[in-house]
Order: sequence, then structure tokens, then C-alpha cells
Amino acid sequence: MGSEAASSQAPFDIHKIAIIGAGPCGLAAAKYLVAQNAFEKIDVFEQQSEVGGVWKYSAKPSENHRVPQVSPECPPDPPLEPGDGNDDKGPVFPSPMYELLHTNIPRGLMPFTDFPFSDNLLIFPSRDDVQDYLVQYSQDIRHLISFSTEVKNVRLRQDPEEKDQWDVEVLSLRTGELTTATYDAVVVASGHYSIIYIPDIKGISEFNSTYPEVISHSKYYRTPEPFRNKKVIVVGNAASGLDIASQLSQVSQQPLLLSVRTPTPEANLEWTGAEEVPEIEEFLVADRAVRFKDGRVEKNIDAIVFATGYFYSLPFLSSLQPPLVTDGRRVRGLYKHLFHIDHPTLVFPGLPIKVVPFPVSQSQAAIFSRVWANLLPLPSVEEMKRWEDEEAEKKGSKYHVWPVGADSEYINSVHDWITKSGTPGKEPPRWSEEQCWQRTIHMKAKLKFELGGRKAKTLEELGFDYEPEQKDDSGPLRQGAGGLSDDDDKPLPLDFTHHYSEITKRRNASKIKAIYKFFQIPGILNIAGGLPNAQFFPYDTLEAQAAKPERWTPSSGSSNPSAPNHITIPHDDSTQKDLLQKIDLATALQYGMAQGYPPLLSWIRQFTREHLQPGVPYRGGPEVVLTCGSTDGFAKALNLFVTPWRETDPIEDRPGMLCESYIYPNIPNQATPLGVQMVPVKTDEAGMAVSGPGGLEDVLANWDTTKGKRPHLMYTVTLGHNPTGILLSVERKKAIYAICSKYDVIIIEDEPYWYLQFPDAALEEAKSRGLPPPPPPPQPTTNTTDNRPSSGFPFLDSLVPSFTPLDTDGRVVRLDTFSKTVAPGCRLGWITAQPSLIERLERITEATTQQPSGFVQALISKLLISPPAPPPPTPSTSSTFSLFSKPTPTTPNPHPSGWQPTGFVTWLSGLRAAYQTRMIKMCSILDAGSTLITTPPTRSPSWAVVKKTKLYSFRWPRAGMFIWLRMHFPSHPLFPVFKSALSTALMVWLTGKEYKVLVTTGAIFAADDEIKQKEGWEYLRLCFAAEEEQNVGLAAERFVEGVKGFWEVRDHGVIKKLLEEVKGSSVQEEEEEGMVNLAGFMGC
Repeated sequence: MGSEAASSQAPFDIHKIAIIGAGPCGLAAAKYLVAQNAFEKIDVFEQQSEVGGVWKYSAKPSENHRVPQVSPECPPDPPLEPGDGNDDKGPVFPSPMYELLHTNIPRGLMPFTDFPFSDNLLIFPSRDDVQDYLVQYSQDIRHLISFSTEVKNVRLRQDPEEKDQWDVEVLSLRTGELTTATYDAVVVASGHYSIIYIPDIKGISEFNSTYPEVISHSKYYRTPEPFRNKKVIVVGNAASGLDIASQLSQVSQQPLLLSVRTPTPEANLEWTGAEEVPEIEEFLVADRAVRFKDGRVEKNIDAIVFATGYFYSLPFLSSLQPPLVTDGRRVRGLYKHLFHIDHPTLVFPGLPIKVVPFPVSQSQAAIFSRVWANLLPLPSVEEMKRWEDEEAEKKGSKYHVWPVGADSEYINSVHDWITKSGTPGKEPPRWSEEQCWQRTIHMKAKLKFELGGRKAKTLEELGFDYEPEQKDDSGPLRQGAGGLSDDDDKPLPLDFTHHYSEITKRRNASKIKAIYKFFQIPGILNIAGGLPNAQFFPYDTLEAQAAKPERWTPSSGSSNPSAPNHITIPHDDSTQKDLLQKIDLATALQYGMAQGYPPLLSWIRQFTREHLQPGVPYRGGPEVVLTCGSTDGFAKALNLFVTPWRETDPIEDRPGMLCESYIYPNIPNQATPLGVQMVPVKTDEAGMAVSGPGGLEDVLANWDTTKGKRPHLMYTVTLGHNPTGILLSVERKKAIYAICSKYDVIIIEDEPYWYLQFPDAALEEAKSRGLPPPPPPPQPTTNTTDNRPSSGFPFLDSLVPSFTPLDTDGRVVRLDTFSKTVAPGCRLGWITAQPSLIERLERITEATTQQPSGFVQALISKLLISPPAPPPPTPSTSSTFSLFSKPTPTTPNPHPSGWQPTGFVTWLSGLRAAYQTRMIKMCSILDAGSTLITTPPTRSPSWAVVKKTKLYSFRWPRAGMFIWLRMHFPSHPLFPVFKSALSTALMVWLTGKEYKVLVTTGAIFAADDEIKQKEGWEYLRLCFAAEEEQNVGLAAERFVEGVKGFWEVRDHGVIKKLLEEVKGSSVQEEEEEGMVNLAGFMGC
């Protein structure tokens, strides 16, 4: 059937079908075509002597391979003769299968749905178990299979009636006979693990010629023994690379080196026992060495195993035009990865990557068997070509890579579609909710299976218990190199290693922590690690009275929202086997991994990815690492990106950091000792300016290199800026991001106030000042700005987002903290960034702070994850309380369900409402008192002149905790004499006994001395968060009265005396009774 016939949906006329390959896809195709009962002849050609395809193991690999190998057009490896190290009846075509391989897919998910695995097998079956399974599955169709028969050529021919037919030429590998038969349709199920890819790296050809035994590919790996005591490099960290590295590291010289393009998740790297290194940049023949991209050279290399994948290759279809395969990255001209568009009697099941292949091949077979039987239609050729063009443009070289979870959706949608159609034939598979859940956790389960010694037969043994509607994509594991999210159509984040500091480039993973992976092996006796025994910890429980999440939102339905919940953290929760749910002192107070306490890390990661930052626009999504608060997070970001500069170093090497005109002073206090120069960008009412003199574009485009290196870092607070209270719009963020992308600037976004966005600020400001009401803000819908995915919470969707949802490059490093959402003394926060940056930050954490305090992490974990425990029993009146008495142990609830995301968001929403009330109260009082009205004396008793003096002006904050006032000091009668010194005098004046209110001068927030001297002294920052509720209005009233009183001062001596008070010290030694604090110095 030609293309015209396809467009007009002419019926197929298919009687004879050839299937190329008797691997899983070929077997599924045969079963469904036979069951369709619509075709006269079905022939299956298999070049091996048995079914199995890629699962057919040969103890001996192929003997020759090309180095480098960068073309899909090279001939396939020749077969091995029977008996040549292989127990086969015919010639052997070695596959990539190796001896100790176990599946990556659990037993309940992997099989054909009409033929389950035996329950006696391991949960992740071995390769020989799978091969035996496929042999059993083939029993009822073996009569269709011609074994040891190689397909040499498939040629299209068209008869005068425009009916496509295919001449299939086959070679009997036993007799040498070459025959040709004609078929109406062809199923190409020949697999795509034959032609290897080894990149053409500088010096690799000469190196391989000199040392032909060193370079190999994972296809030729069989057992670890040949690598014993050798210096080994494994290249690639997808599934096979990690598995092979794990096996080789047990016998090779230590450490085995794992060369990667993108960082390996910590848990996976620890499992391998390898040391991660960058990509190989050059092969050095003289020393049998390689140079990595960071400049490191490793000599005397004994073996290099490239686990770098394969090309698609179809040599027997080379006559079909236009060519099916060009660069080897995809098969061209296909609709839905299956039907050839111009000749839909040719299909290619099994091309998708990152799927569960057996059931997917069943779904594909269910489709084409019905299409060829004229029971289901295909779209027109034009529609199919349009689909291919759009898919190719969207996915590029990852054309056949399906996003994680797409196979679940495909399997079930195909089933429902075919079932609804009512067409006869073999029923396609359908996954249950439990199977879909298994698909989300199978990589974590596989890691636990490996760490447990490959012994488990059920997921429950590994700590995974299915509960209806349970979903899980948390945890630090991933599938291959693609990450966890279903976003393979998104771009990879950019590589920013060129911005790493010299120290960062030299950091390696902790070798002592590489052995932590073995601690989880059941029954292992640990005498390796220097861990104190938990029974000697002097705490039996940790207990607290904690708030309910609805404390500040009583309308949420709680019967007593102000009443606390009692939480108890036991010494050892022996009932909980899942480390991501286990919260006890034995684990929380023990040494742990740098990225954080597993339950809390997992919770924060999932909250960040699903709710706080959904839909991040780079592949794989962000990762997180816990910090000791945002100050610590910023220090680690500096460590990551800044090589310290000294006065004796060349000026052109001096690093710079872009920032707003006003900045939290602790930031330059951390950066400038490293030699960083702060580079302020002009800031207007809407935030950092983009264009115009002093704007971001102007600063970067016209950078003077005699002042230092053009800045490659930016520090910013966009959601409630400290001190100005600015809320940066999405439009302004887009413009800033575009410029940062243009000039390759890393954005360090510090957002402690992100949830304190005040939707009523503009309207209340207008009311207070008698202005027309502003237009209402757009109402949030299920999708937020720019069609970002919904967070699942209307409150979060209503907020202006950070830079992260705009971060197509992966250049945003976001700092978060519990300081403003729980308490500053927690010293707990986290960093969100692309995985490669998080990996470097983990290395920094290992060598500096380690993870945050175990006490704090346990308490926050219990608050967010675990349920409240019942309060301890009330002691009888006759009992005697002892400070040292052992508390009654409480039984931990094995089913955690504490605040959870819903409760945490409820808490944040309530806090926002409470702080907005404070802000409105203070701003209203400040508005009312912003003008000083005086009546100078006159000679007439019947009239008087009323003089109005504007004391200050300000914009109501749209977010944050601060009000930023510009004092009109030039209107003060003594300004000509004291000028900027009036700012200091006013601050001291307000602390006097008559007013007792403390504020912060804006000068300390100026990003540089020029801003400070020019205008910084004109500003004051007032904090409406620090004082008790009843004091907020009082503090504002005292401030207003104090300012008015200060403006009435005419005596020079009064001002001089105030200034003398701060000459010796700017800090009072004791807090005076009755003083109210609008400064909020500590921590903000």
C-alpha cells in the first residue's frame, strides 16, 4: 500500500507476515498476530539458536570492536562459532548480557501481563531467570520460528495495484542456504543493542593502537574477574555503567574511577564505591594515561569500559529510501515510534527507551495486529508526518526516549482505547494502580535490593508497602542519566563547571562515606565506621508541644486550633523499616550523609519539586541539599563559585557580584573578605532595573575590565526584598533572566520571605491615602503564571513565583530557610538547584558543616511528616517527679501522617494573614502621621498660617517584613548644618525615654560607599514582625511622635549631644525597659 492509498485509508490486504527477531518484542508480535486470526502465514526469523534476543547470554563476547566507534553504518560483529566458549547449537551473536546482571524492573512489573514470573524468583530476577521465562513463553509459537536464520536484506516492491510487498532474503547459518520470500507486511523486532558507540576523544585512536587491550565497551563485559587489581575507569553513569562500576569496584584497584558528564546521585555513587571524575578530555599514549576536563591526569590505566550506549542500525533495510537511519540516534519516518508512515505495512516495535519493554511491546502488537486486520484506522499520511515533525523538533536526538511514567500511561490508554473499540483479538495489557506505583519506586527498590545482597523476593522485604493512591517520586535516585521527572522533552541544564572555584574543582567525594552503603545490608556487623553506639546517647526521647497548622487560620474547621499537639521522638523506632519515614534519635543523632537526614531530605525534595517549584523547565528537575540556614547556604554558594582574590592578584581576576542598590549587610560581609567586589545595579520601585543607565544590561555590556572580571554571580531577594519590601514581577524576572543568560551570570536567589506576599497591600494603601482603588490582581487558576503546572494549593498558586520556574539553563541557585516559617534558631534550610550544582554543594558540605543538627532535623521531621503522639500519662499525685527519671516510652505510630504539605501550606497561609494584618496596622499609622502640621506665631489673633511639612514617604511593602521609609531630612530646620548626620541623630533620638523605639538606618544596607554617602542615610527600615501584636501599633505611634518631635528641634546642642552618644559605641550594652524594636537587627 503506497502513500496515496494510506492517505485515503484504503484497506490493508495482508496475508503473509515476516517477523525479524525472536526476542521479547518479536515473541509478543507473533502471539498477537496469531491471536488476531486474520493472517494466513506468520514466519519468525531468529539469527540465534534460541529465543531471548538481548537476554540470550553468551559466556564469550565478540572478539573485535572499533575504537572510536561513531557511525551506525559499520557492519555488525561477526558471530562466534558454536562450541567456541559457548554452549549453542548454531553460531552465536553475543549480546550485551553479563553474568551477574539482574533486572532493573521488579518481577511484578516486568513480565508479559498474560504470563507472570514465578513467585519463587527474586523480586529483581537474574538474567538467566528472564531467559528461561522467555523460552517458556515461546512454547506455543516455536513452530513459527526459524532459528539460526539471519535476515540479510528486506526490499520493498510495489505491484501495479500499488500494493506494498516485501522481499525478505534470509541466510541459514547452519546450511549456508540463501533464500528469498515475499511478504505483505514485516515486523522489525531486531533490537537496538548491537552497534556500540565509543566517542572520538582526542588521542583515542593512537592510544588504542598502542594498547589494544585497554579500551572496551559494556557490550563486551561479562565478569569482574579479568579486572582484578587493575586500575579501571568506567565511562558513563546510566544503568549499565553504574551496575558494572559497582561490580568492578569490588575487585579493581581503589578507587575505581567513574567518568561522567553529569553528576551521579549520591546514593547511586555510594553504591558503586567509585570516585566520580569529569569527562575524559584526552588520551595520553606516553604514560598510558588520560586527562580529564578538570586537568587531572591519571597514569598507568589498565582498563577503560565505555558504557556509552548504542546506535540504532538497520543494515538489512538499507535499500529503503529515504534512509531510515542517518546518524544512528533515531529511526526516521515513523508514526508513534511504530508505523512507517509511507509504508505502514512495516512496523518497528521496541524502539522506545526508558520503558518497561515487555508490556509496551504487547500494547504495540495489539495495535498493529488490529490495524493490519482493518479493525483500527491510521491517520492520513499528512497527519502522521506532522506528528513526526513536531516530535522531532521537540525531542531532538532524544526522539525515542520516553519520559518516566509515559509507559504506564501508554499501556493503560492503549488498553482502554482498544477495549472501547470492541475489536476482536488478544487483549492488550493494563497496569493496576499498584503496578503504576511500582513504576515510580522501582529504582529506589533496586538500590535497596543491591545493598541487601540481592536476596529479597518481595518489595515488602525492601521496605516498600503499597497503599492505595500512594505515589512516590522522591529520593535521590534516578533512571539512568535522565532524572526522575517525566520531562525528557525539556533541555538538559547547562554545564557551569567553568564558573566553579578552583577549590570546588578539586573536591572529591568523602571516601569514608563511600562505605555507608554497606550499613544497610541486613544482618551485617559493622566494625568499619567510627560511629558511637546509639545506646550511649543520653537522650531517651525528645518531646515537644507543637502548634497545629491551622493555629493562625481558625476558620479551617479545627475545633481548637490554638491547642498544641504533643510530639514524641523515640530513641529507636524499630517498627519503621523505611529509612525515609524512620524518625528516631538513634538515626537523627548519628553521623549521616551530608545532604541531610533522609526523612526530612525526602520530604523537602518532594515538597519543592511537586508544590513549591513544579514544572522546572530543565530535564530531570532540581535537586536539594539541606543547610544550616540561608547564611550557611550563601557561604557554600560562594565556596562553589568564588576563587578568593587578594590585593596582590591581577585586577582582571577579581570576582564581582551583582546585587540591588540596597542589600542585607551580611551578604557583603561574607563576600568581600574573599575579594569579591559588590556591583550594585540601579533599583527602581519595581526592583532591579533592566535597561537604562545603571541598569543590568548597561552594567554588563559596558563593564570596565580594569575594575575586575565581569561579574558572573548575582545575589538577589525578589519576593519581599530586604530592606525595601519590593515584590519583583514575573515580567521583570523574565527580562533579568534573559540578560543573565546572555552574559552567563549565575543567579543566587535568597527567598526567606517568599510566602509573605500581601495581596491587600495595594488596595489598603489606596484607601489609606484617599486614592482610587487599583485594578484587581489577576485571579489564580488551576495553572499559574505562564501556564506553569499547579502546585496543588490555591495559596501557593496565588504567589508570584521565583526565578526557578523560568530557569531553562539551570543557572538559578535558590536559598530557602525555616528561619521565617518555623524559627530562626532552627538554623535549618535548603538549597534548590540543578543536580550537578547540588552534587558540588554536597562535597562542600562534607568538608565543612556536615548536615544540620540532628535534634533540629528530627523535630522538624516529626512536625512535618509524623503524626502527633498521645501526651504522656499524667503522674499520680503520690508520685515524686525526678529530673533524672526515665520517661515512659511511647509507642511510635508506624504510619506517618503529620502536617504534610497540606498542613505546612495551611501554616504558611495563616502566617501570611497574620503578618499582613501587622503590616496594614503599622502602615496606616505611618500614613496618618507622615505630615507635621505647625502654626507659626502671627500678630493677628483672628487668623493663623498652617504649615505642612512632609516628614517621610514610603510605598506599602508588597511582601516581606519591612517598611522602607525615605526621610525628608532636607525639610528639617537644622539640615543645612548637620546634613546626613541627622539620620544618626534621629535614630538615637527615638531611643530616648520619651519614645523608646528602635529603628535601623538605611545606610547599613547600602551596597557600596557611594550609595551610602549619596542617599543611603536618607532611609530607615522598620520591621513590623519583631514586636508582640499589641506593640505593633504602639511602636508605630511612638515612631510618628518621635519624628515629629525631632523635626521641632531647633537647638544645635541637642543634635550634637545625640551624635556624641554614638561616638564611643553604636550599641547599647543593656536593653532599656520599655523599648520597642522596629529594627529587627538579629538575623535580618
